[in-house]
Amino acid sequence: MLASAVEGSKSLHPVKKSEEPLYKIKSNGAFGGQVFLEDLTFKNFDATTKAPCNDRQSIFERNPSAADYIPMHNFVKTTFDNVEDGAIAWIEEPNPGWATTSPLTSPDNCGDYPCTGPDNVILSFKDTTENTDLAISANAAFQITSRNADVVRDLNCVERTDWESYRCESPDLGVLIFESLDADNEDREL
Repeated sequence: MLASAVEGSKSLHPVKKSEEPLYKIKSNGAFGGQVFLEDLTFKNFDATTKAPCNDRQSIFERNPSAADYIPMHNFVKTTFDNVEDGAIAWIEEPNPGWATTSPLTSPDNCGDYPCTGPDNVILSFKDTTENTDLAISANAAFQITSRNADVVRDLNCVERTDWESYRCESPDLGVLIFESLDADNEDREL
C-alpha cells in the first residue's frame, strides 16, 4: 500500500484492541509529505494470484481508507524482475460514499463532493530497469498517476485501464499544495 501523510497513527504498543482493518487511518491528513525509496527490487509478481481465489495482485495500491493527500512517492533505481505488466499498479478511484450525501460522513470531511486525495497520486520512477517484457527500458524515467484525465491533459501519458491509472513520461509532473492558514482551515482544507 502507498504511504499516507497523517497527523497521528496507531500506537506502536497497543493499549486496547485495535479497530480492523489494521491499515484504516484514524487521523487528519497532513500536507507536504514525500516518500523516497531507493534500490528496490520487485520480483515474481503475477497479475492474479495462483491461489484458488485468483484475486488481483498489484505492487502499488492505494490504501482504501486514505481519503486525504497521498504524498508523492519517489523511486530511484527500482528493478522489476519477472513482473507481469498488469501487476504493476492499481490506483483505485476515491470512494463516492465519502461525499456528505452518505450518512457515514459529515460536512467537515469533504463538503458536498467525494474526498479527492486519491485523485492526486503520483509515483515517480528514475533509473528504473526491468528483466521482463514490461514497457520499461534500462534507466527509464516515468510516472504513474491516478486515473484523472484533467491532471494529465497535454502531458505525455497513456491511460492504463488495467492499472486504473496513467503511465506518463513527463519529468516535470509534481504535486502543488495550497494550505489555508485561516483559523477554520480544518473545516475547509484544500
